[in-house]
Amino acid sequence: MELLLDDCEVVGINRFSLASEPVLTIAERHLWVNMACINILPDAVRVLFLLDRQAHKLTLKPASEEIQGTIRWKTPNGKPRKLLCEEFLQDVAAIMAWNADCRRKLPGVIAQDCDGAIITFELAQSEVLTLAQHRQNPLIKRLEEDVYVG
Repeated sequence: MELLLDDCEVVGINRFSLASEPVLTIAERHLWVNMACINILPDAVRVLFLLDRQAHKLTLKPASEEIQGTIRWKTPNGKPRKLLCEEFLQDVAAIMAWNADCRRKLPGVIAQDCDGAIITFELAQSEVLTLAQHRQNPLIKRLEEDVYVG
C-alpha cells in the first residue's frame, strides 16, 4: 500500500505544547524565552544575544557581567524576563522581511561551543501567529502572565 502525502499539511508548532523544548517568542517590541531555555542554562544569570545576519540565526550564549552587551535574561527567582528591544527587533524584521504585526515563536536547538551549552534559534523557522489570534488563546494569555516584565 502506497502512502500518499500530496494532500497533507505541516502542523505548526503553535498547535503543540513546547514547554519542554527551548522556544524564543517575539511579539511587538519584546522578546522572551520559555522556562525550557532557563532550565538548559540554569547557571546563566546573563546572556549574549548573538545575531548571525548571513545564516539568519540568533544564539543565546551564557556570559559574565564583565563582557560588554550581556543582558540579565531571568528574574532573581529564575523566571524569564520579557525584554524590551524594539530597535533590535526592527533590525531582525528588516533582515527577514517580517511583518512586525505578527507574533513569532522560534524553536531552539541546543548546541555546544568551547565554553559550554548555547541555544540557537533559526529565524527562518519561525511560526507566525497574528497578535489577534494570539490574544484569543487563553492558554497563551495565562502563560504570558507568568513572564516577568521589568
